[in-house]
Amino acid sequence: MAAVLLVAAVAGCSDSPLEQAADDLEAARERWLASGASSYRYNVRLSCFCGPEALRAVTVTVANGVTVSALYADSGTVADTTQLRGLLTVEQLFARVAETIEGRPDELAVQFDATLGYLTSFQVDQDFAMADEEYSITVTEFQPQP
Repeated sequence: MAAVLLVAAVAGCSDSPLEQAADDLEAARERWLASGASSYRYNVRLSCFCGPEALRAVTVTVANGVTVSALYADSGTVADTTQLRGLLTVEQLFARVAETIEGRPDELAVQFDATLGYLTSFQVDQDFAMADEEYSITVTEFQPQP
């Protein structure tokens, strides 16, 4: 089960939805730290207005907090992680969510795993008036590793 938060921040609205997002992020980070997981594997998929290679699911393996491999989930070949650079560990994904909250997006939907706290889904539209700048990140098949 995942905790879900949808934020629509528009001019004149209270900061409370973004404050709630920050609180949820902090709670997720606490769950993650409490889990003690530093080695894990998961699939990540980026959805954006970018090249087709960037849209393929990537299986990421992290050992002791360091990314050790990133392979296309559909072929097992080494992935081009240009679009995912800086988004390959749970901590980096948390940092992206925090930066996005600070940027006061027009729309933000974020989900964290209810047990371990890692990010499961992240969708952002920075500015409703801009076309094609929105993107999402989905994490699936998360498996802690020994």
